[in-house]
Parts: sequence; C-alpha cells; structure tokens
Amino acid sequence: MLDAFNTKFSFEKRNTGIIFSVSLSSCLGITHKAPPHTDLPAENKSGIVGIFTVVDKGMGEEIIAISNEDACFGGTIMPAHGSADHSHKIFTLSVQAEKETVLMLVPAGKVASVRNKLMDNHNFKKANSGIFFTFDVNAFYGLAKNTSDGTEVKSEETGPQYDAIWAVVPSGKDVAVIESAEKGGSTGGTIFHARGSHVVENGFFLSALEPEKELVMLIAKREDAEAISHSINEDLRLDNPGTGVLFVFPIGNPTGLFVK
Repeated sequence: MLDAFNTKFSFEKRNTGIIFSVSLSSCLGITHKAPPHTDLPAENKSGIVGIFTVVDKGMGEEIIAISNEDACFGGTIMPAHGSADHSHKIFTLSVQAEKETVLMLVPAGKVASVRNKLMDNHNFKKANSGIFFTFDVNAFYGLAKNTSDGTEVKSEETGPQYDAIWAVVPSGKDVAVIESAEKGGSTGGTIFHARGSHVVENGFFLSALEPEKELVMLIAKREDAEAISHSINEDLRLDNPGTGVLFVFPIGNPTGLFVK
C-alpha cells in the first residue's frame, strides 16, 4: 500500500507530502481485525521516530521552532480541543479548551535532543500545560533520505508503560467515547474534527458523501488500555458497521500526564 501511494502521489518529490506506518497492538471496528496481543517489532528499523505533542492553541508554531533549533525537521499542526470533563461552564454552556497538536517525524538519534529542548522551554510537567510522547515509525515516504541515521531509540521510561488509544466515531459521539473511557479508567482525552470516506453501493452523489467524524485520542497505562478499549467497544458497539474504529499503539517518553 505504501508503494502504491508513493507511485500515485510521488512522495519522494519535495513538498508533495509524507506517509508513514505504525504497528498497532490492537484494533476494533474493522472487518480484518488484528489478533490480540500482536507481537511488536523488537526495535526501530526505519531510524525515524514520531513526536506528538498536545498544547494550548497558538503554541504549535513555538513547539516546532524549539524542535528545529539544530536541524530542520518541520511538523504538522492540527487544531483540536480538550475532553468534555475538563471543560469550563459559562451560564450552563460547556466551553472546551482549544488545543493544538503537533506531529513531527525526526531521526532516532535526535529524539533525546528535541525532547530535552522542549522540556527546558515548555513546562510539560505543570498541570494542564500539555502532553508529549513518542512512537516508532515502521516505514515512510516523503522525508529526506539523510534524516535517518539508524541510531537505535532507547526509551527513558523507568515507570509504567503507556499506550495511545485512538477512536474514530461519527460526529457527536466524542462525549460518549470520553464517558465510556472514564468507566474503564481514563482521565480525559483530546478531540479532533474530521470527515470520513466509505463505499456507497449505489454510488449516488458519491463525491458529496463525506460524513463528519470525531477522532478521540486517549493516553492510558498499558494495563488499563484493554479495559478502556473494551468499555468503548461495548458502549458504542463498534462491531456494528459504520459505528466507528478504535486502534491502539504503544508510545514512549510520556510527559504531562496527570492522574486524578
């Protein structure tokens, strides 16, 4: 699939785009399900690591600027908002905190340097200041060839291991995902607005059919991820067609997480 996308969109040409793949540890809501407890690669093979941060609105460009001080990695900024249980109420109206998420793909050997700079310049350890985590990239197109230095990634974690849980659901179901996740032990999440695409049998006005979606990201301890995923699956009935998709992958170096 990566080769087919690259042939179609020529990601190897500058400024045409980036595509990458990540190993999932579990998946719900799709026809071909990954078996439970899928074995993950023992080490990073591509030499590229993904860095993901969630910060307040307007901070995304600063995160990229700090990360790019010693090398030009670039990044993608995506608008989002905080989960409903952390929102403020004004005259009984729920006002959710606006956020920006930043996705960067960097050489494995540069991860520690970027992380240290971000920790020095942005206080992720302060409550509600943001979240930082990393993840391994299996394969990619669209990055300069010299970005991969082949250095092995070594996690600085000494405590619990964490997973990122992503749920893609119809518009308006984000609150239901958060509430179901809380029953499983989650303490909140980040929500993105998106749109979906699916095959319609009759093909009537196919180009106009782009149902609105919500993408909810949750960070959880690995031992809690299965319970949270199960709770969401049970409440939103992801096994039924068109109800949503949930997938999980392991992350490293989580910073900015606070438990109630």
